[in-house]
Amino acid sequence: APLQLPTNLDEPLQDVPSSSDPTRQNTAHTPSSSHSSKLDLTIARVSLVVDIITLLVVILTSNGLFFACGAVLQALGSGYVPAVQAFALEVYNRRGGKGEAGKLFGAINVVQALGSQILGPALYGFVYYKTVAIYPRAVFLLSVVLGMVSLGLLTPVRIPTTGEEDAEGARLDDETRAPEIQVLMTNEVLVHTDDDNEPTRASHTT
Repeated sequence: APLQLPTNLDEPLQDVPSSSDPTRQNTAHTPSSSHSSKLDLTIARVSLVVDIITLLVVILTSNGLFFACGAVLQALGSGYVPAVQAFALEVYNRRGGKGEAGKLFGAINVVQALGSQILGPALYGFVYYKTVAIYPRAVFLLSVVLGMVSLGLLTPVRIPTTGEEDAEGARLDDETRAPEIQVLMTNEVLVHTDDDNEPTRASHTT
C-alpha cells in the first residue's frame, strides 16, 4: 500500500489511528492485499487456451509464415507457470502454510524436474521416433492433448471460501498441535518424629 507522506512537520509519517475516531480504529488494522488469486487462476486458464490454439495453428497450417506466427504467439501462454505458482502459494497460505513457502516450491520444482527432465523427453522422443516418417507433426498434436488434459484438470479448481479456510485452518491446528502431557511428580519429604525413631517418608503427589 502507498505510504502517506506528512503534510506538515508535526504530522507523523505513519497514520496512527486516533482514539476519538472509531472508524479509523476499525480500519487501521484491516489488511489490504492488492494480489488477487482469482486473477492468477484466470491467467493460468487463459494461458493454457492460448497454448492449445497456437499449437492447433501450427498443426493445421501449411504456410511457413503462419507456422512462424503460431510459434511466436505461443509465447503469450508463458504466463501459465508463474500464475499457477502464485495461485498455489496463495491457497497454501490460506490453508495454514504461512512461512513454509519453501516446502511448496520445493515440491513444485520436484514435479517440474520430473516432467521436464525425465518423463517429457522420453515421451516426446518416443512419439517422434514412431511418427516422424508417417506424421511429423504428431509431437505438436501430443502437446495439444497434454494441454487439454491440463486445462481439464485446472477447470474445476476453485478458490476456497472463508468458511472452508477456517475449517481447514482449525483442522491443521488440531493436527499440528503438540499433545498435552501430564507429568505425575512425587516429592518425598523426611519427617523427624523422635530422636530414637527412624525418620519416616511422607510422599506428596502433584
